Amino acid sequence: MAETLTHQQHLFETQTPNSAMPWEQAAEQDRVVASVVVNRPLQTAYSYLIPEQLRNELEPGQRVRVPFGKGNRLVTGYCVKVGMADDASSRLKWVHSVVDEEPLVSSKMLELTRWIADYYLCGWGQVLDGVIPQSVKRRAGTRVVKRLRLAENSVTKLETVQLSSKQKAVCEALQRAGEPLRSEEIRGQVQCGTGPIDALCRKGIIEVVRERSNEFTPDFLPVARHNDLTLNALQLHAVEAIQSSLQSQEHRTFLLHGVTGSGKTEVYIQTIREVVSYGKQAIVLVPEISLTPQTIERFRSRFDSVAVLHSHLSDAERYWHWQQIRKGKVQVIVGARSAVFAPAPHLGLIIIDEEHETSFKQDATPRYHTREVARQRAKLESFPLVLGSATPTLESWQRVKEKKDVLLSLPNRAESRAMPPVIVVDTRHDPQRSRGQGVGKSLQSAMKRTLSEGGQVILFLNLRGFSPTIWCRSCGVSVKCPHCDVTLTWHQDRKVCLCHVCDYQTTVASCPECERDTIRYLGIGTQRLEQEIRAKFPNHRVLRMDSDSMRRYGSYDEALNAFRSGEVQILLGTQMIAKGLDFPNVTLVGV
Repeated sequence: MAETLTHQQHLFETQTPNSAMPWEQAAEQDRVVASVVVNRPLQTAYSYLIPEQLRNELEPGQRVRVPFGKGNRLVTGYCVKVGMADDASSRLKWVHSVVDEEPLVSSKMLELTRWIADYYLCGWGQVLDGVIPQSVKRRAGTRVVKRLRLAENSVTKLETVQLSSKQKAVCEALQRAGEPLRSEEIRGQVQCGTGPIDALCRKGIIEVVRERSNEFTPDFLPVARHNDLTLNALQLHAVEAIQSSLQSQEHRTFLLHGVTGSGKTEVYIQTIREVVSYGKQAIVLVPEISLTPQTIERFRSRFDSVAVLHSHLSDAERYWHWQQIRKGKVQVIVGARSAVFAPAPHLGLIIIDEEHETSFKQDATPRYHTREVARQRAKLESFPLVLGSATPTLESWQRVKEKKDVLLSLPNRAESRAMPPVIVVDTRHDPQRSRGQGVGKSLQSAMKRTLSEGGQVILFLNLRGFSPTIWCRSCGVSVKCPHCDVTLTWHQDRKVCLCHVCDYQTTVASCPECERDTIRYLGIGTQRLEQEIRAKFPNHRVLRMDSDSMRRYGSYDEALNAFRSGEVQILLGTQMIAKGLDFPNVTLVGV
């Protein structure tokens, strides 16, 4: 009976242990495996055997090409571990190739991304793919250059091979250089064509080497150096508290609660000064809208090497900065939320300014909150985290209340300056506002007075476009986005109705509900406000700053420089003008 059962089991087996394909069957000595994660919503790391010729090349943190799935389609994954296989791994697939010459992420970054995957419930490969910029993966701004050098056995061959005078001159040029040269460099020195070089290659006396050359050259404008300012007692207490944590090399989170103008930035700078004196690096995270030239200049005027990471960088610039940070040549990294993953090898401090800003939350995969990721990175690498804000989040207040974080307060403005007066205007009965105008009578009078005295005006309206509501007067329907169910905004410069959530755009000649030609554009956006201000103040130059008008590379800096120099008297815009700017001649701000 037992023999019959055994025979039946064999009938239903699809493969015997010895029926595997040669590329699937691992020999006893081929037991070195790589754990690989791919950019899929999967928690699993897959094991692949490492061919003998790749074992000295592959390290954790490098990208690899591996066969994946039933069809064995080649995909790019990330090696997260290299080790010996267990006894049950004799039928593993093989690593096809190694993509990177060196690891893109360190062991600490692998640990951090593993935590993100577990905490935010997403694939480890998705996290790794999200934290490494596309420009780094493509090595933007570089190209492979072919160079020539003398072969290792060239001395022996030169004794036995007959060479022409030009061929000898080529060999002498390479000997003098002591490093590989490009073909055109050799031809220029020897005054020859490609014939002698090709002949030496065929004879095996010189060989071709391929090197990656960086074609990008940074162009930094000189910045005037500034000395540290004298701190008041509360600022000094905050700096000393953070420094004590630095000196003990322990992780603590500090909540720096200071009113606007209290000197939080100076506390940051003098704390970073201490970090740099230890040979460490610091990351300063600010909201994207606060990454203004003035913010950047504050740090560049105090430190020798500052890298700035933001969305306006070209791919070549981003890759160049990434490499400089990775090599430890940068003291301070200033950037938006993604800069929390900067590959700083000697990191000693992370500062998050305006920690209450919602832009620190990443909504696309991999989803994460910069504050929590920074906290975890600081824990893993044992250094302090500083959260700065005039209006901290409830989460941060609760952690202080539970004694998990340390509160540092700056309740007064620096140098005892008074807070600017705020005037609240009731516009319910304003005749100009009743007629649908954006600027009421009180604000218009204040603008006239300010401009007549030689001052400048900033108007803040956090709504781009011309009209935020497209309404049918006949049936009362508002035209909405078919994908997002939000009201479309009329952009008069492009003559389109645009969704500010998904960028869906269309034209509306008649009501989509009743098909009557009774469409009206209601409400005020920055485009309509600009039109109104130009009509009311024709003798003053007006500049609008929003994501529609600042699309061209460099236009943001040009606009701010024009306003700072006094060429522009009235600046209006969205949230990009709300933070990180300091113009001494501005004496009126309208919201």
